[in-house]
Amino acid sequence: VATVDTPDALDAVVDALPAIEQVAAIIDNTLGILSFVGVDYNPEVPFDQAVSELEDAIGDLPQQLRDQAEPLGSLQDDFASFGTSAADIADDLALLQTQLDEAQRLLDAYAETTGEASAVVTGIRSDLAWQRWVALLVVILVTGALAALQAVPILFGHRLTNSDSGGA
Repeated sequence: VATVDTPDALDAVVDALPAIEQVAAIIDNTLGILSFVGVDYNPEVPFDQAVSELEDAIGDLPQQLRDQAEPLGSLQDDFASFGTSAADIADDLALLQTQLDEAQRLLDAYAETTGEASAVVTGIRSDLAWQRWVALLVVILVTGALAALQAVPILFGHRLTNSDSGGA
């Protein structure tokens, strides 16, 4: 648009400006004549001169725009490349978000499993504490029973020893 359509349109305007300048001169002369009958017309720049200055100002513009075709074309390629890169970045960010969502899901599952494991360990500790007291009681009872079993033969031997010495 900037290197073909706009320059062509400006060329058409520049081509039409000489005719517009002639019409502007006629309008300017007519208003000048009407100023004699009370129409206030005294511009700083006459209409035909303003059109002529406009023609001079935009006369080179179409060619200047055409001269920018190559740089604008490379800019267009750069924008296309930028668009592709931006799309790739967007895809990478979407993939990263998916991976982060999966990592969050795994971390939530890990936290839940860790909570369950903590509850199991707490239960085992409580069971072990109770079992420790039961084991201690069993050890004391077995030790007491063994001591009692050992005491009977010792006492029996002691009585027999005492009864032999007293009867002899």
